[in-house]
Amino acid sequence: MKWLPLALLVLAACGSTDDAKTETAAPSTRILVGAERSPDASQVAPGPPVGLPSAIEKRTRWGHVFVPEGFWSNDGAYDLMIHFHGAPATVESAFRRSQVNAVLYVMNLGDGPGRYEDRFQSAEALTELLTSLQDVVAKLGIMDAPIVRHVALSSWSAGYAATRKILSHEVPNSVDAVLLADGLHAPFVDKRARKVDVPSMDPYVDFAQAAARGERFMSVAHSGIRTASYASTSETSAYLTRALGLEVANGEFDSPATLRLTSIAGRGKFIIRGYEGNDEQAHADHLRQIDTTLWLGLRERWSSVALPETSTEQSREPNRYAWHSMNDN
Repeated sequence: MKWLPLALLVLAACGSTDDAKTETAAPSTRILVGAERSPDASQVAPGPPVGLPSAIEKRTRWGHVFVPEGFWSNDGAYDLMIHFHGAPATVESAFRRSQVNAVLYVMNLGDGPGRYEDRFQSAEALTELLTSLQDVVAKLGIMDAPIVRHVALSSWSAGYAATRKILSHEVPNSVDAVLLADGLHAPFVDKRARKVDVPSMDPYVDFAQAAARGERFMSVAHSGIRTASYASTSETSAYLTRALGLEVANGEFDSPATLRLTSIAGRGKFIIRGYEGNDEQAHADHLRQIDTTLWLGLRERWSSVALPETSTEQSREPNRYAWHSMNDN
């Protein structure tokens, strides 16, 4: 299946008492490719894709599903973005702007990372969520026999804890991307020396290494906010760059975001961008502008790349692209 190259992804959460497995179908529109077909349609060359005429929202027990206007699939396969934490209206607005051809699911469990970590404490929690979401998408009636192609885990602020917990278990091959918006935190083992806890960072390091080899995709955006009792997003980002042996380029760089981009590091399909700002406004802007700081690269990846194989000897070789090569991926 080939996806149209579209823009970026956003997520937000809506609580509901409905269980995802008991949702009822909403619209009956089928997503088609090409013009309406006559009985001899096999002889007619396909036209441009006919996308979803209007957006669809469906609440579930833990959040809500959003399918944007213009979404299309020619074979029932679709990409899925799961976003943790953030005001639903803000996230949905960013998702619309991003124009990523995917289904969005937003989970918002409230303040603090503990609820997100608890939600995915079990190794089966993500698989159960994907199964539940598959039921919801199927009941929407917009595709015949829908099946997930790629999954991206996106988070802002406290939502990082869900992503970290998922990555600490065996990661399904369908999880193609991780995107972290000013929310990669970790505890200290030595608060005075500000020494970051290694086991807490290991899941991120493993996924970042896979992305650096070109097997997955990982993008991190951080502010300059300093935190007192746990490692800040700039400190954990510095930890990742050291773990992968990357050089950081500092200066002023062009960026589609209004946030001032001041540092970049990366290799292959892994990139970290540092932005100016050390207050609550800057932190909030990382959610408001998540489409431009993180999801542009994902849009381009999903528009052109099939799920990569991860078991070949060649895939284990490091991919030493310069950071700037990833601005186009």
